[in-house]
Amino acid sequence: MALWHCGLENVNPSQGYAMINSLTSASRRANRIIRLPFSQEEYNRVLNDPKEFRDAIDQMAVRYPQLFPTSFQDGYKMKDIRHSARLKIHTRRIVVGHVAYNIQPSFIMPYMTGKVDDVENALFLRKFGVPFWALAHCYGRNPMYWYRLEASLGR
Repeated sequence: MALWHCGLENVNPSQGYAMINSLTSASRRANRIIRLPFSQEEYNRVLNDPKEFRDAIDQMAVRYPQLFPTSFQDGYKMKDIRHSARLKIHTRRIVVGHVAYNIQPSFIMPYMTGKVDDVENALFLRKFGVPFWALAHCYGRNPMYWYRLEASLGR
C-alpha cells in the first residue's frame, strides 16, 4: 500500500521494498561525535589551550582507542570551537581525514539535552516506572522534556 502512494504502483513489492531500504541506508551519515571522559573541571581547564587540549586527546586516544575513528592514528588537526546556546558550553572540533568530529565531554547528555548530573536521578527513577509528569513535578522542566530525553538514549 505504501508503495502505491510513493508512485511505485507498477513495481514488484519485494523489489520496491529493497529499493526503498537501499535508498534510506545509503543516506545515513556516520556518527561525527567523539564523547570523551572529561571531568567538568578538567574540560574547562584544557578547552581554551589548544596544546593542552591536544595533549588530553592524545592521552585518551592511547587509553581508549575504541572511542576514536580508525583513521585517527593517521593524525588529526584542530579545527574550531563551537558554542552550545542551549547548555552554554563550548566544544572543540577536530578533523580526522577530511571529516570534522565534534569532541564532547561525557558530563553532557547526547544531543546537548542536559548535563548528566542534572538528569541522572530522574532517569534512574524512570527505571521504576515513575511517570513523566511526576519527574516534571520533582525535577522541573515539563513531562515532554523527560519523555524526549529518555527516547533520545536509544538513538
